[in-house]
Amino acid sequence: MKPFAGFPKAKEACLLPWEFFDELLPQVDDFAELKVLLHILALLQKQKGWPRCVSRTQLRNDELLQRSLASIGDLRSLKDVLDHALERASQRGALLRLTVRDGEQAEEWFLLNTERGRALLRDLRGSSEEATELRKRLGTSDAAAIEVRRPNIFSLYEQNIGLLTRILAEELMEAEATYPEVWIEEAFRIAVESNKRSWRYIKAILGRWAAEGREDGTFKRSSGEVYDPDHYLKGEYGHLFRH
Repeated sequence: MKPFAGFPKAKEACLLPWEFFDELLPQVDDFAELKVLLHILALLQKQKGWPRCVSRTQLRNDELLQRSLASIGDLRSLKDVLDHALERASQRGALLRLTVRDGEQAEEWFLLNTERGRALLRDLRGSSEEATELRKRLGTSDAAAIEVRRPNIFSLYEQNIGLLTRILAEELMEAEATYPEVWIEEAFRIAVESNKRSWRYIKAILGRWAAEGREDGTFKRSSGEVYDPDHYLKGEYGHLFRH
C-alpha cells in the first residue's frame, strides 16, 4: 500500500460540525457507512446554492467512492455495500432522503440532516412553491412528484431522545402498530418543543389523544382553554404513563 504523502497547504477545507464527533461518530459501527457519510459531506460542501443534495445514482457512479468502498474488502457487490450504508446513515438520522418520480423514472436524493434540511422536507409536504423550486434545482419536469419518506418510530426516537433498548423497542413497535403515523410524529414534535424528551411523555400524549380524541391536529378542549404541554401527564389518564 502506497503511504499517504501528507496534507498540502490547504486552500479549502471540509468543515464538520462538532456534533459529528460528539454525538454521531460514537454511534457509527459500520466502516462503509462512515466512508459513505464522509464522502457525502465532502460532496455537499462543494455544491453551491440550495438545496445541497446528492442522488443515489451519482453515488453509484462516483469512481472515488467506489475505490474507497472496494478497499474494505467486503464480499458483497459495491452497489449492495453502498445501498446498505445509505440505509444505515438514513435510519441513524445523519441523512434525510426524498424520492422524485418523473414519468417512469424515479430517483432518490439525500440531504444532510440539518435544521435547514428538516425545514425543507416539512415545507415540501405542504408547499407547492418549495416543490417547484426543488424540481428546478434537480432538473426534473414540472410534473415530477416528490415523495418525502416519513421516519419510522425507531428513527424518531434515536434522533430526538437517545439510544434504544430491547424492551423499549418492543414498546415502540406496539405504539407504531396502534397509532397513526401523523400522531406519532406530532407527539414527538410536541415533546421536543416542550423540552420533555422522554418516551413516557410521548406515550402520555398518544394515550390522551386515543382516550379523548384528536381532530385536524387539535385537541378536544374548550376554545378558551390555555394550552399546557404538561397536561398530558396530569389528570385522569396520567397514572397510565408513569412506568
